[in-house]
Amino acid sequence: MCSSDLMLKVHEEDVIEKTQYTLNFEVAREFISDEGGAFVIVPTTFEPNQLGEYELHVYTDDADAQLAPLPATTWQVRGPIKGEWCGRGSGGCRNHPSWVLNPIYQIKASRACDLHVFLRQRLAGGGVLPEGYEHEGIGLYAMRDDGEMSLEDIVTQGGFARAEEVHAALHLPADQPLLLVPAPYRKGAHLEFDLQLYSAQPVDLRALGEAEADARRRHAVRNHRAAVCGVGLGLARLVHREDVGALARSSARRLP
Repeated sequence: MCSSDLMLKVHEEDVIEKTQYTLNFEVAREFISDEGGAFVIVPTTFEPNQLGEYELHVYTDDADAQLAPLPATTWQVRGPIKGEWCGRGSGGCRNHPSWVLNPIYQIKASRACDLHVFLRQRLAGGGVLPEGYEHEGIGLYAMRDDGEMSLEDIVTQGGFARAEEVHAALHLPADQPLLLVPAPYRKGAHLEFDLQLYSAQPVDLRALGEAEADARRRHAVRNHRAAVCGVGLGLARLVHREDVGALARSSARRLP
């Protein structure tokens, strides 16, 4: 039970009261509200995809209280879009130069809107995560799509926590595409994932093909290689100077 403000991501502090999940015929909960207002009651099963009918009874001493279903949402929903991190396509977080190798999605809208992105991890091969499973760290980056990928292009990021699901909120400008890059924290992690979007306006979402994705990755990969070569060249010069210095010292005549 929580307040009725628009909520796509419910935090523990938003929950006023809740029942225990039991195998009993019915469950009940009593709570006292010091202030008036609207509240949302969410009947649920413990596991997803469990079908069945139920009855909901609410008792109150407020003569003006009403119980009614929520109106249909006006938010646009896309997904879940299924993806996978594996092999070369599991580049890890931005602590690794290979972060650009993660799957890349492009999003754009004809009108500016707020956007909520949810990323959920699944075991490779599908299936429900077992009880007690230690989740991998996962997260996602939203970045400007200017034809190249760099850390400076990132406008927001979300997650990078050991959780089954992480979330990021952002503002999508009109006719200015962004890139979404879901990523595991650990490079090389083999997982499947679901990506789901909620937006105040219709949005276009598509996965970039390998040719398109590699064209955007090329700048980051080239800069990383140049940095590595630069470090190697610096070490070579240092070693060369040390060798020349040692040779000069060995051939020098000691002054009396």
